[in-house]
Amino acid sequence: MEDETLITISLSVAMIGIIILLLFSFYDKIPEKSFNEITSKDTGSVIKANGTIKQIYEHNNSLTLKIKQECLMDVMLFDKNNNFSIGENVIVQGKIQEYNGKQEIIADKIAKIK
Repeated sequence: MEDETLITISLSVAMIGIIILLLFSFYDKIPEKSFNEITSKDTGSVIKANGTIKQIYEHNNSLTLKIKQECLMDVMLFDKNNNFSIGENVIVQGKIQEYNGKQEIIADKIAKIK
């Protein structure tokens, strides 16, 4: 084969791959839920939720943030980067777990909402 043919095939396959990745990115969204909607059926699933920090507890290796919407939810963060303050609005992304009979979120990411 000629070099031009190989380059054309390579570029075509690369463009098709990029288009497929873009299509997948539109369908792979993490659902945003209200704390009131979370049930034991959601245990193990990944969600996004936003709310206001009402309390902060520091532990040896983690932080517990009590975040309020209509109700309070414990959010565990295993990154000791405590640059959060009470009253800040945040968006949390993480996995729902059950601990001592209550649902909580094990945070992958927490970002301040400006």
